[in-house]
Amino acid sequence: MLSNIEKTLNSRNFFIEKIKCILSWSRKIVELNEVYFNQDTVGLSKPHVSTDDIYYAYLGTNIGAEIDKGRPVLVFQNDNRYIRQSNLVFIIPISSNIKPNPYKILIKSNDITANDGIKDSSIIIQQARSISKNRLHKYKGHLSEEKIKEVAIILSRFLYKDNPLHLEGDTQTAHVDAAKSVNEV
Repeated sequence: MLSNIEKTLNSRNFFIEKIKCILSWSRKIVELNEVYFNQDTVGLSKPHVSTDDIYYAYLGTNIGAEIDKGRPVLVFQNDNRYIRQSNLVFIIPISSNIKPNPYKILIKSNDITANDGIKDSSIIIQQARSISKNRLHKYKGHLSEEKIKEVAIILSRFLYKDNPLHLEGDTQTAHVDAAKSVNEV
């Protein structure tokens, strides 16, 4: 059993490590914002991203079960003018942890065209979110159309308990239609 002094030291060490992590992330935020704001003075613009692009992004320090740190992310949004001009981008993080899960989609390195160093991984649907384009760092590749359709289906299942995109009859057609509807929104 730990003494009160040992418990206090463990709590203090945990707190110190958390503070170091927050300070490190704060420095990264400053770097990302400096790069972004300096782009305007040089005449560069926000990166043009589209569904099925994979970028390396800085997701920051987590709270609870959120996925964090720098990692590849899949851009998953339609390409209308408003979204293109927005500073936000909807992403789904990618992890090298490939343990099976109903809301993970396993991808192989050959599922990515123009692959820049991404190994077999999984797309983690339940961690999907919007982030600032400032967090995007380097283009890493382009996910295959087949895998994008799978992402649309699993994301739909995750978001809707009774999948409204599932049509009676041919389930294959319903899933393809669901994937198409995501691109049409």
